[in-house]
Amino acid sequence: MAEHRVVAAVYDAFMWPQEVLFLRRQRARTAGPAVGRVLEIGVGTGLNLPYYDQAVELVGVDPDPHMLRRAARRVAEAARCPVELTEAGAELLPFDDDAFDTVVSTLSLCTIPDPEAAVREARRVLKDTGRFVFLEHVRSDRRSLGALQDLATPLWRHVSGGCHWNRRSVETIEREFELERLFARGIFVQGSARPRAT
Repeated sequence: MAEHRVVAAVYDAFMWPQEVLFLRRQRARTAGPAVGRVLEIGVGTGLNLPYYDQAVELVGVDPDPHMLRRAARRVAEAARCPVELTEAGAELLPFDDDAFDTVVSTLSLCTIPDPEAAVREARRVLKDTGRFVFLEHVRSDRRSLGALQDLATPLWRHVSGGCHWNRRSVETIEREFELERLFARGIFVQGSARPRAT
């Protein structure tokens, strides 16, 4: 399992400016519409917890116990719905097929070692009538910015708990899901998708 004690300790402070300027609104747009039994992959420190509807039943998974400890504190302070936290990687989820109505991923596919496997697992545990909702950063289509992301990623992933700044996460999602909505702002994308027929 991945453990990043220092990253977990500074993550919320590092994210705070982005949260205030932009990400809080996008987290609300991502977590807010989730319904039924919900799985959040890469729950991290639990920054999405205040935005889930009180009617949902949330399961959050993360491979990092230090992140989960911080998420557990946020459950007590901010969660409006029942929450179960599980230490697990998204590439091999400990849940049955068709177990969830919604799967949520926010700023996770950049860090998961095998994002393709994680998306396949999200499809497996999601009901055919369910939705995959996401908020991710992706490699820019602008040549200069994309090149900068490629250049920075080898160093950045070593200091940021494994974050790959240049992944093409929308393409990864589209291998298992059909996009129904996509909002892009800079290198951030937010949207929802339905499972592709198997």
